[in-house]
Amino acid sequence: MAREVFPTTEFKEQAKYFVFVHLDGDHQKDQVSQFGVSGYPTMVILNKDGKEIHRIVGYRPLGDILNEMNKARSMGD
Repeated sequence: MAREVFPTTEFKEQAKYFVFVHLDGDHQKDQVSQFGVSGYPTMVILNKDGKEIHRIVGYRPLGDILNEMNKARSMGD
């Protein structure tokens, strides 16, 4: 996803509504465990209070990611 999805104009347009934090599963095991990540890639979307509102697990094509991000935005309001 980092090469195919993240650089696209469509993704960048949606991404401005989120703050992204990248965790390295090999070196940040405590944080990965804290969020219950069991597979990669995983996107955990939190609301402004730090509560998980949505999760995207596994590789997804751009259209799916954009749909999931829109869904998360509507849940976070």
